[in-house]
Amino acid sequence: MKYRKKPVEVEAIQLTEENKNQVFNWITCSKEAIYNEKGSAIKIQTLEGDMVASIGDYVIKGVKGEFYPCRADIFEMTYEPVTTQINKWIWGFILAGGFDYVIKRIARRIFTMVKR
Repeated sequence: MKYRKKPVEVEAIQLTEENKNQVFNWITCSKEAIYNEKGSAIKIQTLEGDMVASIGDYVIKGVKGEFYPCRADIFEMTYEPVTTQINKWIWGFILAGGFDYVIKRIARRIFTMVKR
C-alpha cells in the first residue's frame, strides 16, 4: 500500500556557519554545540534520541513542537516553501483569466455605486 505525506506546515531553518548560534537558541531541546574537523554542528534531543544537525542540514520544528534535523537533499525533495503553493494558485488563477474576471466585477460594482 502506498501513502502520501499529509500537507502539514512546519517551521525550518537551514543551518549555516552564520546562523548556527541563532538556530542553537531556537532549539529549546539542544544538548550542545559540537565543533570538530567537519565543522560546526548541533546535537538535538529528538523523540528518537540524540541526533546531529550539521552545517547545510535543515532543522525542522514538527507539528508537536519537537525538533529534528534533516539532510538538505531530503528536505528539498519533501518540502516546499508555503509561499510557493500560494504563488502557484495565484498564477494559475491569473493565467486562467480569473484576474480579468475579478477586475470586471470590481469595476461593475464601482460603476453601480457611482450611478446611485
